[in-house]
Amino acid sequence: MDYVDNPGTPIPDSGGGAVSTDIVVPDSFGIADVDVDFITDHTWTGDLVMTVTSPAGTVVTIADRDLCGSESTADVVFDDEGPGINCAGFGAPATGSGPGTEALSAFDGEDAAGTWTLTVEDNAGGDTGSIQQWSLHFDVGESVCAGDGACCTDGPGMVSEGLDTEQASCEAACINELTCEKE
Repeated sequence: MDYVDNPGTPIPDSGGGAVSTDIVVPDSFGIADVDVDFITDHTWTGDLVMTVTSPAGTVVTIADRDLCGSESTADVVFDDEGPGINCAGFGAPATGSGPGTEALSAFDGEDAAGTWTLTVEDNAGGDTGSIQQWSLHFDVGESVCAGDGACCTDGPGMVSEGLDTEQASCEAACINELTCEKE
């Protein structure tokens, strides 16, 4: 499942503070895996510190002044399982997919529903740019449970709150703070 934002938001040069942009995920499902796509026209990607914050408040640093250094733009996918981001050298764009500074697996098992925030800060002067686009790509995991003991996630192959099928075992799993079983 993919959710995209095309903010065109300028990234203030060093000392100008961080900028944030949100993606609201309306669908409730457990996260098995998440990847973050990021496109910028910033003229020195190695200046950037970037974090992603989940609706649950988990913060993952995807770049900490280590996104290829001298690349003049980036069209990359932060993916824990990716082979590696291609840093082509001075003035060339950073491309490809690979792990960020911290593992995105920190979000695994959380409910995807809610507001996700990308925060970007430029920590060196002289170069500027903007967030052209960012997106979240989710692999759906097992259903997550509400605190009241009811399953709150419908998804492919999941036990739905409105169905009688395996509802008792799902509620028991929720009460024991486990994930709901697939049908």
